[in-house]
Amino acid sequence: MHAPPGSDQFNNNVKQVFQEYIKRFPSLQFCLHAHNHNVQVTDIFGDGIIYYGCANIGKRNYLRFTLTPNGYTYESVDF
Repeated sequence: MHAPPGSDQFNNNVKQVFQEYIKRFPSLQFCLHAHNHNVQVTDIFGDGIIYYGCANIGKRNYLRFTLTPNGYTYESVDF
């Protein structure tokens, strides 16, 4: 997604409904956003769904995710 729940660009009138809908996906592992232009790792709703924020290319950084049958790992890469 572009902006995380709670940000100025997210329609926060639907914040709680959004959370309820994404919890319906049993294999959801995480959510990814970029609006804040910095690396963030947050459990926004305290429900175990982690929201990762990535930096922008101007900061010469990106996130690399490795998905496996047992979960995932991630790393923040500076270049």
